[in-house]
Parts: sequence; structure tokens; C-alpha cells
Amino acid sequence: MAQVSVKEVKELLCGTYDTVSRNKDGNIVIRRGYFYRNGMDGQKFGERIMEKLGGAVTLVECGDHWAPFRGGASVARSSHFYAVVKPV
Repeated sequence: MAQVSVKEVKELLCGTYDTVSRNKDGNIVIRRGYFYRNGMDGQKFGERIMEKLGGAVTLVECGDHWAPFRGGASVARSSHFYAVVKPV
């Protein structure tokens, strides 16, 4: 099976993310920023990503990155949930 591209992941997720990119290991990193958690945590975020992507990827890591608010900061430098997935 051919590797899943970042573009294909974006299409499968249908806007449930803020950024989708590939890291230096070749894994795909999906991030969604937040100001309030509203009951969400990193594990739930990872589960929702896997529900949407199905068998196309395997979950490597998921979590919650907290950072103090800084207006204009990128999603990677702000508070966000993240999931790292590896194409099958």
C-alpha cells in the first residue's frame, strides 16, 4: 500500500484539526489548539483521530501540550492537543 500523504489525511479529517504536517521521522503530526479544554484530553483527541482515519495509519503518540497564552503564536507554540500517526 502506498504511503498516506498529508493531503489525504487533511481530506479524511474534514477540519477537526488546526495543522497537519510531517515530522523528520516521516510521521504525520495533527494538532488542534485550545484556550479551554472543555473536557477534552490528549487521549480522547487521539481516539477521535483514529476513528476518522481508520486503518490507514497507526497511532504512535498523542497528548496535550500546555503553554501560557501568547497572542499570535503558532499552534505548535500554543496550547494544543496532538496526535502523531504513522502511515501503514
